[in-house]
Amino acid sequence: MRSWWILPLTLLTLLVPLRVWGEAGGLKKELVRKERELVELQDAIRARKERLRALGLKERSLIEAIAAMDREIKEKERALREVEERIEDLKGEVRLLKERIEGLRAKKVSLRERLKQRVVVAYKMQRGRMVDFLFSSQDLPSLERRYRYLEALARYDLNLMETYHTIQEELASEVERLRKREKGLLALKERLRDRRRELLSQKARRRKVLRTIRSNRELSLIALKEMEDASLRLTSRIEELRRRYGRGSSGRGFPSMKGSLKMPVKGTVVSFYGKRRDPRFNAPIFNKGIEIKAPMGAKVRAVYHGKVIFADWFGGYGLTMIIDHGDGYYTVFAHLSEILKKVGEEVEKGEVVALVGDTGSLKGPRLYFEIRYHGMPRDPLEWVSMR
Repeated sequence: MRSWWILPLTLLTLLVPLRVWGEAGGLKKELVRKERELVELQDAIRARKERLRALGLKERSLIEAIAAMDREIKEKERALREVEERIEDLKGEVRLLKERIEGLRAKKVSLRERLKQRVVVAYKMQRGRMVDFLFSSQDLPSLERRYRYLEALARYDLNLMETYHTIQEELASEVERLRKREKGLLALKERLRDRRRELLSQKARRRKVLRTIRSNRELSLIALKEMEDASLRLTSRIEELRRRYGRGSSGRGFPSMKGSLKMPVKGTVVSFYGKRRDPRFNAPIFNKGIEIKAPMGAKVRAVYHGKVIFADWFGGYGLTMIIDHGDGYYTVFAHLSEILKKVGEEVEKGEVVALVGDTGSLKGPRLYFEIRYHGMPRDPLEWVSMR
């Protein structure tokens, strides 16, 4: 009877190793699965890099590649504007120089005629008439007056010759300046042609990449996934900005404007808020805003009074502006070509704050427009009046 416990103890010693072995086997399977997932992820990353390299891109993602091209295009456009402005400045300088040269030439002709006359008079006076004129005076005061007259005449002639010489030097100097400005103008025009060629080449490259993405299902799905990730980053960014700059109650009644706000730009709504399926590849997507197709450079207006809290590049959205309207409401404008307001600036309802562009867009010029309440997206079409 004393050995009743031996059997349970024996069974326990046999079962515990089995259980431990089973758990270890499960952990090993989980580890193998994780390793396989890691290998698949690395393979997918390598494959994506290969596809990007095939497109001539060095970036890690499609939206990074588009963003890099957009920034390069904006930089080339800025350089082009600088050259155009310098050309206009030089044209103004050349025009003023030509006017000054014409004036100097006219003065030179006038002085030359006057000098000719003075030379003739001086020649005649040298033939004894000067002495006769001086000593034919009746008295000493008359002699003094005639002497002072001849002295003044001599100074006048000297001054005339010095002025003529000065104008000649100025004219030569201005002609040389004009020559250099015109030479510089020709060089700038050549540089302008180079800048335009570079810009056109970069834009053509961007269009080629976009055509490839749109025509390739795999690349399009990658782009859609990257845009979803960008949307999450934008949500996080807005939340960060809300905590940093949140205005609280504006006292201006943004919530009361629901259904009566004006559209921020004249155009056609081509992409709507909410759950959708990509029409080409039947992939599920969720739009947190709307897209309004509009001409490049069209004016974008603030829908309500507010304060600019973000105005910069944002991955996947291009040039982006976020306006805080108080009461937890924000509007987002993206794919802009130009931002006309700075962070911290107050804007009024209807004020032009940006221009439509295609930065970050895979579909061409359009305005991406969101309305957010405490960071959560709202359907903009429920807030704007389509009249």
